[in-house]
Amino acid sequence: FKYALRIIGEFEKIDEIEEVILKTTKEKGLVRVKDVAQVIDSIKEREGITRLNGNESIGILVRKEAGANTVEVTQKAREVIEEIKRRNEQIDIRVVSEQAKYIEDAISSVLNSIIYGAILAFLVLVVFLQDAKTPLIIASVIPIAIIATFNLLFFMNVTLNIMSLGGLALGVGMLVDNSIVVSESIFRHKNLGKSLREAAYIGTKEVGMAVTASTFTTISVFLPVIYVHGVAGQLFKDQALTVAFALLSSLIVSLTLLPMLASRKFEVKAPPSKKAKTERQNFPKQKKSFKQILLLPLKGLLKLLYFIFKIIFKALNYIISFLIQLFVLVFHYICLPFKPAARFVFKVFNKIYDRFSSFYHRFLIWALDHKARVISVSFVFLLLTLLLTAQIPSELMPKPETSIFDLHLTTPIDYSLEQTSDLTAVIEQWLNRQKDVKDSFSQIGIVSGMESLNPEVSLNSVQIRIQAQSPSKMEGIIEDLRKFLSQFPDLQFSMVKEQSTIGEFLAFSTAEVGLKIKGEDLN
Repeated sequence: FKYALRIIGEFEKIDEIEEVILKTTKEKGLVRVKDVAQVIDSIKEREGITRLNGNESIGILVRKEAGANTVEVTQKAREVIEEIKRRNEQIDIRVVSEQAKYIEDAISSVLNSIIYGAILAFLVLVVFLQDAKTPLIIASVIPIAIIATFNLLFFMNVTLNIMSLGGLALGVGMLVDNSIVVSESIFRHKNLGKSLREAAYIGTKEVGMAVTASTFTTISVFLPVIYVHGVAGQLFKDQALTVAFALLSSLIVSLTLLPMLASRKFEVKAPPSKKAKTERQNFPKQKKSFKQILLLPLKGLLKLLYFIFKIIFKALNYIISFLIQLFVLVFHYICLPFKPAARFVFKVFNKIYDRFSSFYHRFLIWALDHKARVISVSFVFLLLTLLLTAQIPSELMPKPETSIFDLHLTTPIDYSLEQTSDLTAVIEQWLNRQKDVKDSFSQIGIVSGMESLNPEVSLNSVQIRIQAQSPSKMEGIIEDLRKFLSQFPDLQFSMVKEQSTIGEFLAFSTAEVGLKIKGEDLN
């Protein structure tokens, strides 16, 4: 027979605890808990307290699984928080800290840099070329090259992170270089009297080899970084791949799409006449062999596919031509009010550039006539550069711009949890009076769930996470707080700024200076 045994692993009554057998003796027989102890139903003594802005609260720590995306986990947590707020309006839920904010801010900043860089590159081209068509063509090529870069990143399993987007921002400037060189060559041949199509062909062919060699030279500098081992390789691999892909995309686009756009007048062609449509060539009829008859279905299918793709490509051609013409017309009418200002800017720029060109020409002649002086001055500047380089401070990672820092407190060893809590309340009251402090979240004693993050916590330890109104206000708060805490001689404290994810990954300690002592006998 088989019997299913089920053991209840919980005590439901005090009597059950009292009846637990501890041991068996010859004199007294079974010794139970009630024989040696008194079981009392009471509340467990508190070991930790959490407070938000001085008010007691419940702290919840959300940790992601290994390999999970930080931003996605944070977004899901925000959705859950909003759902709880909708269902329970009486509950005040606040997010004290989230690592995803650094990632989102960094990505947003890099994306803004890419957009601003593209706009500034366009404006610089307009000022130098004083022509709207060429800068518009280059501006239209930039997003296409970026999209092509994203495709290459997708196939190489590179995510959009701080390093890859930083590489893309770096690549945008280089991305425009190829387009400028090709456009300038086409622009020059057009001014020599050649047709648009001829100027596009000859201009691209003239500089194509030089642009290709220049691009691959730059790629050869960045690409070996992916083979670097250790932390540097992990950090800069995505950036190196992104720069290489951006340059490769810009090369392909500048040698193919850009000349095609430069050869067009941006006019929607009229549809072919009815007469042209009905014209057909008369071929002599031939006798069909048995083999040709068998291939007729395949030929029919191929002709059908050819006809379908021909219609699709023609439609795309008309749509793209129409959109380009529409974009040019809209841009033209938008720029009409700015034409007088643009003429004034061009006039001032031409005067400044002519003076600079004249000065540079005279200086170049003087430099060629006084080679020894030029070399001596260059050598002096080289020495000054080396001296200044030695004075530049070095560090592994730059300090992040943050408005959050942690205050770590340690009270005397004979302090109880209540005494530590009372002392913390005094500090919280001071923080609440500071107008530059947005929030303060205190963890007093041993808070459940936080032991793994800080194994050195005890009943005498306190961590207060302080958020300033802005990063610029944080240094002032730290200085004032340091002065305030100096009136407690028995209190040990330290302040640590919140680190980014990369900083936590690379740093050996959360503080600026970390000391670890290891040995068999620390006494």
